[in-house]
Amino acid sequence: MPVSDIHVTTISADGSQSAVDSGGDVYFRQGTSLGVGCVVTTDGSRIPATVNVQLGNDDVTSEFNASTEVESEAAPRAGLAFYRAVVRLSYVTSAPDRRLHGKPITCTASTTGFDDVNATSLLLVQCE
Repeated sequence: MPVSDIHVTTISADGSQSAVDSGGDVYFRQGTSLGVGCVVTTDGSRIPATVNVQLGNDDVTSEFNASTEVESEAAPRAGLAFYRAVVRLSYVTSAPDRRLHGKPITCTASTTGFDDVNATSLLLVQCE
């Protein structure tokens, strides 16, 4: 199944993630927004998408923590199940690197038999 949703996210100090519109800015703010991430949803499949993260021209996927959730919901009378696979990647730091300021962060999701889908945001670092 094709990817149904992809977002770059900002991660707050309490661990919550907020989606950023593709093309929007994502912030590393010392003390409040301490991370960035990607959330990718594939509706209708138990097989999650493969997700890669680029920062500028560098593949930084290995620096992100990944988790996958597969949800299912049974149709009341049909005996069929609806599946949704959600992949979350996150990178959290207490000391954002100022050299990352102004670099694009791109999340790319791939599923077999469908075109890749991506979301890009500009990473802005704000330190005291």
